[in-house]
Amino acid sequence: MVRWVEMHIDMHGSAHEELIDPLHKPLLPGEEFATFQVLEIALQHSKATPQARPS
Repeated sequence: MVRWVEMHIDMHGSAHEELIDPLHKPLLPGEEFATFQVLEIALQHSKATPQARPS
């Protein structure tokens, strides 16, 4: 699942939109940006090696 998100987070259009459940739309102003920020943080904390993760 982590790898799937990594592949889609940098894409644009429909591939990028697949990361947010359609049942949670429409989002309030700023919520989509915040959602992608949370995904970025989650990806940083799910690196394979502890050295690659933020402390």
